[in-house]
Amino acid sequence: MRSRFSLPLFAWLLHFFLSACGASSTQNLPPPHRPSPPYPLTVLLIYDQLASWALLLHENALDPAGAIPTAAKEGVFVERMRYEYAVTLTAPGHASLATGLPPSIHGISTNYIWDRLRRKIVSIYDDGVHPVIGRQDRFASLAPLRAITLADRLVEHGHGRARIVAIGMKDRSVLPLGGRHPALSLWFDTKLARFTSTTALHLQLPKWLDDFQAHNDWRNYAHPWFPLRNHSDLGPDDAKGEGGCGFDSTFPHELTNPGDVEAFLCMPQATQLLFELARRGVIEESLGEDEIPDLLTISIASTDYIGHAFGPESWEVRDHLIRVDRMAGDFLRWLSSRTHYALVITSDHGVAPLPERAHNHHLPSTAKRVSSVEEKAALEEALQARFGPTRSSWVEAWVVPWVYLNRELMGDGPNSTEIRTFVLQHLLKRPGIGFAIDVHSPHSPLSDSEDLNNLLWASVPPDPPGDFLVFPSIGSIADDGPEGTSHGSPHPYDLEVPLLFFAPRLKPTRLHSPVPFRCATAILAHFLAIPWPRENQQPLPSLCPELVPYLSP
Repeated sequence: MRSRFSLPLFAWLLHFFLSACGASSTQNLPPPHRPSPPYPLTVLLIYDQLASWALLLHENALDPAGAIPTAAKEGVFVERMRYEYAVTLTAPGHASLATGLPPSIHGISTNYIWDRLRRKIVSIYDDGVHPVIGRQDRFASLAPLRAITLADRLVEHGHGRARIVAIGMKDRSVLPLGGRHPALSLWFDTKLARFTSTTALHLQLPKWLDDFQAHNDWRNYAHPWFPLRNHSDLGPDDAKGEGGCGFDSTFPHELTNPGDVEAFLCMPQATQLLFELARRGVIEESLGEDEIPDLLTISIASTDYIGHAFGPESWEVRDHLIRVDRMAGDFLRWLSSRTHYALVITSDHGVAPLPERAHNHHLPSTAKRVSSVEEKAALEEALQARFGPTRSSWVEAWVVPWVYLNRELMGDGPNSTEIRTFVLQHLLKRPGIGFAIDVHSPHSPLSDSEDLNNLLWASVPPDPPGDFLVFPSIGSIADDGPEGTSHGSPHPYDLEVPLLFFAPRLKPTRLHSPVPFRCATAILAHFLAIPWPRENQQPLPSLCPELVPYLSP
């Protein structure tokens, strides 16, 4: 019988909620035996770039002892959690999970911005003031985040006694989840080739971290990656459009340059290193050892790196997901031997299929890769042809998804309106571009769909970093490479991710209808027994009524 996972993507988006989905057979995670929250420890696992449709494609291949199958059997599995904004990228996703709010309120609308004063591309969290520990050329703080986070609320509610540990491989993943007063907030810096943090949060790193890193150099983990099994049901290993991270297009994969730390981050072994740090952090920071609720967040980035390079239907992504989910299951079983915990598993955004596979999903055959380098040059040429050449460029930068115009040339006169209108018309005519927003024309209709307009405008922060927000057309991706895929659109494959949660005595169930992303934050708040953040005082029952029956023992 043909598996439902072989349905084209858009057929799935239309029909899968009508299909019954049986839970996988699995081993149980030893649950804590507490009748109700708060739990000594709440754990948030984020699998970066895990779309709902991609998980359903690979679910039956996962190890039954992995974290996802276990949580699906013992807890609540919501197949579709929907982000209600269009900038479906890592930094907005993690900030939204941390606050329960969209980018239009919390202010994080992209991963990287063009710093007009420093004339360079920097991280959205680079404040230019607080150095990353160990570096003088990189900065980071939560200053750009305009909202209180769940972690901030936990510290406030626990009168400073709650312990919060946030770890990951990216600053934009770790910072919002750890909040402004973490016990520890650590990410992996590729230039330092080690875990670090920012002076905005820590005057110095703990001594135990030096010991950990001395005995856990990343090179010790960078052994060749062979597939666990044949994944031929996905097609050939060398499918068209795959390739990246410096790897060959087929298994096995290994570092051609022993010092290539960025290639290492694409390997499942990078997540092994991350979980080793998590174990040490739990022990050293005494998480879950008293009656005060603690929070541990782990953001798994290697799923995103390998997904970008090979696409969600590749052998690499499936093999990688099996491995890291097994690691997560091992970690949770270790954790259950130390303390009682509640668990939430989700993702920060989805992903598009490779453009070369678009026809398999009933996506337009015109799906393409949009290059910001090429598009910037085309826009500059068009502006010069229409408004005349200048000593400096009309377009300062195009840092996906934002376009930055030269504000000195634009000025504030009536001519600026004509220029902006011209730019908008130019963008909307370009192949591969689906939507563009002139942020100087607040809340103007962008499409015939009110829902789509809301998604687009929910992406625009109070103080936009650029002048135009640009999104790819359906099936297209905005990336500067000739291979792989991406995300960052208002299309369903980018908007919808899984949500699983597990705690003692919850009624196991599987839900097919979508829930809003703020439900993940609400569930975390419920497990931590803290009030909802100040910006949104709605209680859990009114936010996510469909989940309430499954949150009580």
